[in-house]
Amino acid sequence: MPSWTCPDCRLPLTGAELRCADCGFMLSLENGIWVGARGFRPERFAEARRDHLSQISETHFWFDARARLITRILDSLPLSGRTAALEIGCGSGGFLPVLRARFGEVVGVDAYESSLREAVRCEPEAVPVQADAHRIPLAAGQFDLIVALDVLEHLEPEKFFAEAARLVRPGGFLLLSVPAFPLLWGDADVRAGHRCRYRRRRLIEEITQHGWAPLGTAYYQCLLFGAMLLSRRLAQGDISSVERQPPAWMGRLFATINRTELLLLGRHAPFGTSLIAWAQRS
Repeated sequence: MPSWTCPDCRLPLTGAELRCADCGFMLSLENGIWVGARGFRPERFAEARRDHLSQISETHFWFDARARLITRILDSLPLSGRTAALEIGCGSGGFLPVLRARFGEVVGVDAYESSLREAVRCEPEAVPVQADAHRIPLAAGQFDLIVALDVLEHLEPEKFFAEAARLVRPGGFLLLSVPAFPLLWGDADVRAGHRCRYRRRRLIEEITQHGWAPLGTAYYQCLLFGAMLLSRRLAQGDISSVERQPPAWMGRLFATINRTELLLLGRHAPFGTSLIAWAQRS
């Protein structure tokens, strides 16, 4: 079980109710979920978007090869002897089993209790925590790895990187992914609550400025880049059905293309619709 702290006072939560002795903040265990920000809704991630991602996460062509690439990168990190991992913005928990297979303790944080209920079904041994990603009620320096997959673009970078740095142990790692290339910016990004689409240079600058040492980057979905760009141009301000929920045959074709890309290019794609980065805390 992780160690807890007040997200405001940073004092340890004590007693049977896990209450802050200074401000009265209380962390409660409800139906197997640790609730630390009841009623909180992220400004840049609407519940409708959460519901949409929940519905498509197991079938959409974008997810499978991306998860395989991120898992490859994870396995390339020197994590021998590391014991604890935290995923910020874990959503429905699709990546938690990957972490649980490699770490003795895994914590998943998300703003939505509905996502965490799905995450518990996906990985029952993970510890689910409902919280604001900028104010997580976990004690400092207890994780060897922090993962945030397509989360940073919804958050304030300064607060996110500061919170990640607080929670990780010295020498710990950060693994994250973001949407890439401003050229692809469109209504889909607006509706998703994105602040931006990242260039590699901008992401590396943000990582470096906030006390992390960049170790590497990789693009994903290179072979479909042209199709996604055309889709967004033809959508004329609306979200293209090709991206949102393509016909079954098209989804299978695109999934095959993404798996082929992973086989041929691995982490060496020259560009892509997504950008993955990994870094280490000094």
